[in-house]
Amino acid sequence: MKRDRTKILFPAAESCKILFLAAEPCNVPALRLGQAWQKICDQLQRSDYGHRFAVDPRFSVQPVDLSHALLKSQPDIVHFAGHGKSGGEPWQSDDGLWLEDPSGRVQAVGPEALAAVFKVVSPPVKCVVLNTCQSDVMAAAVAQHVPFAIGMNEKISNPAAIAFSLGFYKALGANQSIEQAYQLGCAEISIHGHEEQLTPALYRSGIQINRQFLEKSDRQTYLFEPATGPNNWTTESIKGQSAASTPNAERSTTDDPALQSDLDRLGHLMAAGRWKEANDRTRTLLLKAVNRQQEGWIEDKQLQGFPCAILLAVDRLWLRHSQGQFGFSVQKRFFEECGREPDVFAERVGWRDRNGTWIDASSVIYTPETAPAGHLPWGILQAMTLDSAILDAFVGTVRATAKAFSKREWQRQWIVDAIALGSSLTGDKVNKEDLKRSMEYELTQTEGWWEGARLEQRKVVKLFSLFVACPNLGIVTE
Repeated sequence: MKRDRTKILFPAAESCKILFLAAEPCNVPALRLGQAWQKICDQLQRSDYGHRFAVDPRFSVQPVDLSHALLKSQPDIVHFAGHGKSGGEPWQSDDGLWLEDPSGRVQAVGPEALAAVFKVVSPPVKCVVLNTCQSDVMAAAVAQHVPFAIGMNEKISNPAAIAFSLGFYKALGANQSIEQAYQLGCAEISIHGHEEQLTPALYRSGIQINRQFLEKSDRQTYLFEPATGPNNWTTESIKGQSAASTPNAERSTTDDPALQSDLDRLGHLMAAGRWKEANDRTRTLLLKAVNRQQEGWIEDKQLQGFPCAILLAVDRLWLRHSQGQFGFSVQKRFFEECGREPDVFAERVGWRDRNGTWIDASSVIYTPETAPAGHLPWGILQAMTLDSAILDAFVGTVRATAKAFSKREWQRQWIVDAIALGSSLTGDKVNKEDLKRSMEYELTQTEGWWEGARLEQRKVVKLFSLFVACPNLGIVTE
């Protein structure tokens, strides 16, 4: 009689986050890695356990991005897609994973450097998939610091690499073990008509696992406990915990038929390449989410309670149809990388030129081939403006008068006291120090807060406030 397999369960296995890292240097053949990412997401979406997986995509990865992505995402699985090379000994300068340098050209990361990163920041990583040519040396090095690693022992074609990924995540999505997922990935390569099924290599606890041994092994390692309950389970001794599961309130996006209809129409526009209409519909959809269609802008207080499920659903559509080039999560990542500086961010996504001029609606680029990453969606959140010429002139006159008669300290203090007194009569409380600081800052500005560059800066800050209100933005959950 065949004995039961020993089933090992990782601790705190309620969800699984996959960090998808991709790099396509400009001086090597393109692989269309955005499609590989999308196929993985689609495969997980169709699976029984797909709702437990979250995919965090990062494209155009540079060496400096590795540790930042690992620390920020805290993934369970790290999947690298792209190019790689191993020339054996002696080690060559272009051997390793091929990431991108600042100019977009190849910059290789060797096995020692890659292993050093995972040694420091690996928890809670459970598995690393290096789906590139000749990456088994890197996988062996990384496997010294993570429970599982998969690499390719020779060159592998892009179709075969995609077939392996589909089989691997198809099995995980059905709650098969990591060992079984690796075997199904190899089988999928054959099923798709490729002769590279022996190319993937599996490392477990730092040791390469022979295929014949794997088929006879009693040990199987699972991410989740099956619905039928535990059966001869033991707990893997892994440092670190799984990422927290995504709240249901931010996962469900299809309960409302009207909302689903709007999302479907948005997706159809993107699929048809009608990016300007998709941009306009995105703005309308977000306004409808908080019943602000008539006003045309969202109040700051409404951002804190914004229905994040809608924002996440819209972001997924932008990411999917632009192959990771456009979307709110892309903009959020860039804003963080730019130190939350509106001007720096705007230049990076093409909303502001190097001369400091902000673009208007006529200058928005709606072609993915020429638009900078993160360029769209554009103009989604409007700040309150003085759209009445009479009101604009009146407030402008008041502002100019206040600047002219508040150049001295005692004059500014008198104005602050007068405003505080008026506010107290209406029942409002005013912090005099904050008001005074705001006034002193306003005196240094040539433009009013409702016009020109200052208005555009406020729009960017407001957009980022929405991103902060939805902390799960940037993680694609399917």
